[in-house]
Amino acid sequence: MRKINFSPIYLFTGLIFIILSSCAGSQQGVMTGKSAATTNGYSVINPGEPIIMYKYTHTRHSAKDVDKYAPKYYFTTASSDVLKDLTKNNIKKAYPTNHTFHDAIDANFTNDQELINFDEFHKMYKLNRLYQNGNSTMSSMNEPMNHDKMKMDNSMMSSMHGTMDKMHTMKMSGDFDHDFAHMMVMHHQAAIEMSEFEIANGTDAKTKSMAKDIISVQKTEIDQLQAFIKNYKVPEVKNTDMHHGLGDGMKTMMDKMNNMKMTGNVDKDYVMMMIHHHECAITMAEDELTHGKHMELRKIAQNIITDQKKEVAEFKVLRSNLR
Repeated sequence: MRKINFSPIYLFTGLIFIILSSCAGSQQGVMTGKSAATTNGYSVINPGEPIIMYKYTHTRHSAKDVDKYAPKYYFTTASSDVLKDLTKNNIKKAYPTNHTFHDAIDANFTNDQELINFDEFHKMYKLNRLYQNGNSTMSSMNEPMNHDKMKMDNSMMSSMHGTMDKMHTMKMSGDFDHDFAHMMVMHHQAAIEMSEFEIANGTDAKTKSMAKDIISVQKTEIDQLQAFIKNYKVPEVKNTDMHHGLGDGMKTMMDKMNNMKMTGNVDKDYVMMMIHHHECAITMAEDELTHGKHMELRKIAQNIITDQKKEVAEFKVLRSNLR
């Protein structure tokens, strides 16, 4: 029998191939949520949410090389336990008929890395919050989907959510006048964006006329608020609890908007959203009258209360008349 000699170089090459194959298999092979739970390196970062997200951390390296290996992210859904790369395109493929969700993804994430953004306000990952909103809209519809209308509804809601996210993540100074002025600027900007959308896409003349008036008034108030912010110096001694009323009003408004059933009629949906939006502004302005110190800002707050209470009453009449 012929004796076979294995060269050390061949043995070394074979060993390297086995190791590389093992590494590749842990990331590129068919991995499920069940198998990931028992595989070193994988962890679930959002247990209990509809779209489960997994973080893979490379474990085959020394501690000093940890920064060289960026973590990778995957996901599974209720219908498939197979891990897929967490990308915008793959998420859309996982929900091929949920066009509302697709539009929300495009409106809120500019790249795949942003899919892991956490929504502090709702205490869940933003991707799942958008999915729940889109899924709720689809399940509440009793007529064939009109994707153009759904896209318009989502654009209006996305504008609102984007501004509210900024308001929620704003670092509070603890000085009520400072915090009210900054938050009201962002709140007004959301109203302006929604009103511009109504003017461009709505069909009811009265509703569009109100939208134009809101833009005019709130742009003027933004200029007044920004002038105050520019000249205002925050006192060194602050009460860090005084801004809580502002956050409570915003949360109430967002809860109401998240529970809204969008109709697909731009005028109706704009009116409903603006009622909630104005009610939040009125609450914030009333808090300013209670806690604020500066007469200039208190005057702006009083004007907001007067104007927006009147507009809420007009919107409620419009809501009952729109067909």
